[in-house]
Amino acid sequence: MSRGWSRILQLVTVNRGLKALSLLLALVCWYLIRETISFEIAIPDVPVRVRVAEGLAVREKSVQSVEVVIRGAQSDVMQIRPDTVAVIVDLKRSHRPGEYEVKLRPHMVRVPGSVRVVSLDPQRLRIAIEEKVTLEVPVEVDLTGSPALGFVVRQASADPARVKVTGPASLVKALDTVRTQPVDASGASASFRTAVKLVRPGVSDTVDIEPSQVTVAVAIAPATAHRRVEGVPVRVVLAPEVASSVRIRPPRVDIDVQGDARLLEALDADNVLAFVDCSGLKPGTRYELAVRGIVPRGMFVAGISPPTVEVKLSVR
Repeated sequence: MSRGWSRILQLVTVNRGLKALSLLLALVCWYLIRETISFEIAIPDVPVRVRVAEGLAVREKSVQSVEVVIRGAQSDVMQIRPDTVAVIVDLKRSHRPGEYEVKLRPHMVRVPGSVRVVSLDPQRLRIAIEEKVTLEVPVEVDLTGSPALGFVVRQASADPARVKVTGPASLVKALDTVRTQPVDASGASASFRTAVKLVRPGVSDTVDIEPSQVTVAVAIAPATAHRRVEGVPVRVVLAPEVASSVRIRPPRVDIDVQGDARLLEALDADNVLAFVDCSGLKPGTRYELAVRGIVPRGMFVAGISPPTVEVKLSVR
């Protein structure tokens, strides 16, 4: 064996106990220095997720999120994204509905990298578990805002009109409807359709809705209004060959007109007509005839007062 190798063996074997102690002290010093210079941050609003056995669902949690303090090398800590951190509580071994209290521990925190979880706040979680059920529930459209001036919402409907809701029995059975996220109709002057997500009731991560979004159809139409045109003279429709004079009582009627509010505002009363059809009537006889009305396009006659008049034809 060469003198070089002998020298190396001598360095390794001589005072082995002292060398081992030195190595141990070096490791301890390295650890203490690492702990001293390690970086520590608090991550707020870390979601708490509970896993339960098949056929069960979480009805209530005392907290939805916690603050988690992590420690590690600055380069590791600064790479942690808050949305990658979560607290996982596994209760799959609990097969009965009921209320449970769990102590939140560092090993329950799912965190990427080599960082270490120092603490959680709060540290205790109360959970209520129930049987899971699935029911069909109607969808209610949450419509907000007002259409453009002169327009109104005629209807707001969802497709599909009913969805399947799965979750804790007491919560699902108490649902009358599932609401959509707000649908804004502000300033709308025409009908429109839009895809909208549904709002989960109760504890959001324990209720499933299928499908999770619907298509909302909002029907927008011109606003309608009423206007009464008073004292409209009643005209007579006669066959051309009839030479008779006609007496009408009362000679004037009031006509209720309904239609687009903007058109009604500009309506000229002279364009509202009333008439009775006397074709085929015999002179000398009194008749009770229904009055008919004529209004401009885009409007319609909602009512006539009085609805009938007395008519008598006389030979000239």
